Amino acid sequence: PARASLVSSLSPYVQPAPYDPTSSLYFAPPSYTKQSVSKRGTHHSTPLAGLIRSSLASGLISRQEIVSCIPVIHLSVLPSHTCLDLCASPGSKTVQLLELSSALVVANDVHPLRAASLSDAVGRALLPPPSLSGLVQTVHDGCEFPASAFPRFDRVLVDAPCSGSGTIRKDPTILPRWSPLTSNSLHATQVALAMRGMRCLKVGGKMAYSTCSFNPVEDEAVVAEVLRRAEEEGGEVVVEEWDEGKMPGFRRRR
Repeated sequence: PARASLVSSLSPYVQPAPYDPTSSLYFAPPSYTKQSVSKRGTHHSTPLAGLIRSSLASGLISRQEIVSCIPVIHLSVLPSHTCLDLCASPGSKTVQLLELSSALVVANDVHPLRAASLSDAVGRALLPPPSLSGLVQTVHDGCEFPASAFPRFDRVLVDAPCSGSGTIRKDPTILPRWSPLTSNSLHATQVALAMRGMRCLKVGGKMAYSTCSFNPVEDEAVVAEVLRRAEEEGGEVVVEEWDEGKMPGFRRRR
């Protein structure tokens, strides 16, 4: 009832995302200014800002940019799939996985304090008990996550730590601090995380590797190195073609 009431209240101001398999993603159309929907903007006295503010406080909604939802959307998670979120904090993608999978969802993070933030995010999401019953939280170095301690996973998400260069639009402090050295120093860790994620997959499973960086050293170069190592070790890894039908009109770098 609370969800239905919220959707009804929001319908004059937001639109459902047509490519969202959970039917729980909504976005404000371009006619709304950033001040209406941004974190600072919700302090203004507009109807939409008031709804966002009250719903965030009650846990009925969570704030997430649609671009950050892409990795989970393209994992095509089914209710029966076991899932691993290797670098899970702050938890928005873990919540997405819990909305889709009724089986095991392991949410891991290396830092205890970040794991506590993850717990808070899951708690605020007001997920139904069946969704939470399969959640397991772990605190472990993702590069050394014990691949044999859990059943092999159908889906693995590696949302790797990165330089954050893709967030300069919303975080003006990133660009003045940015340096090529940052990406170069993260590359080895990102490769190690991606390789560990691959080793946690079942044969025929699917992994999404993602960052919020524009730098190819953190993105394409990581994927290329994973493919090289997999071939060297005699394994078979296939890069899946982008499914244009899931996000019509979505523009991406080719």
